[in-house]
Amino acid sequence: MILLGSAALLTSALVLVMAGMAARVWFRFRMRPLSLVLALFLLAVLLVAWVGWFWPGTGPIMKGLWWGSVTILILVDLAVFFLLVAMWVYAANHRQAPAAPYGVVLGAYLRDGYRVGPILASRIKAAMTAADAHQHQATLIFSGGQGFDEDLPEGLAMRNYAAETYAYPTNQLWVEDQSHNTYQNLVFTRQLIEKQRDQLNQPNQLLIFTSDYHVLRAAFLAHRIGLKTQVFGGPTAPKVRWRARLREYLAFLNLFYRPVIILVLVVYALSFLAAIYF
Repeated sequence: MILLGSAALLTSALVLVMAGMAARVWFRFRMRPLSLVLALFLLAVLLVAWVGWFWPGTGPIMKGLWWGSVTILILVDLAVFFLLVAMWVYAANHRQAPAAPYGVVLGAYLRDGYRVGPILASRIKAAMTAADAHQHQATLIFSGGQGFDEDLPEGLAMRNYAAETYAYPTNQLWVEDQSHNTYQNLVFTRQLIEKQRDQLNQPNQLLIFTSDYHVLRAAFLAHRIGLKTQVFGGPTAPKVRWRARLREYLAFLNLFYRPVIILVLVVYALSFLAAIYF
């Protein structure tokens, strides 16, 4: 019973953190209603689960709601666990970047609206370290547009930082400054390269550099648009690592929101049927 109660408390803490993150995304951008819906849904599921724990209902509706909500929370735990394992496995198998003609560094928020922060600095360092190992053969593209609360595009800020911090040929530092998410980072970078020079139809012509927590989603999106590539992650500070990984979980839910909605409906439908007949 103590073990079960501890698991319930840990799950509750996890769900509350994720609901808070989803709500924060909505309050920050106001153009992602799915984030608000997700936050409210997670809170509702958690509330129903705890109410059913202390005041178990006897009717099929309350029993079905409680069984369905508990099942959803268990699935959330399992999905977080398997996603964390998949992130670790992918990163562990992609530590040494091969030689490639191009590399793209994915953008992230600028500190104070104009400065490269630790997360972006780590991504740039990962790309520069790989390029240095192959005698500066790669052209590096810094990809990221300008957010509504930023003073300049992320790509330009990263390029300026790289030019000032590293001894790298400036004619091989390009900027893509129109993208606003990871999918656009990859699509617009591909378009930029193919417009300027080459068709990216061979494996590992373009390598992707991002943060360690972000490699799995970046690899998935690269595969979705047909890029035969590998993704490499710079290390993230421990104080933000777990929060960032939970944010990735929410991002995956957003990517697969249709199957997730279907799964939720199936879970509750089966729970109500079980409550009625058992």
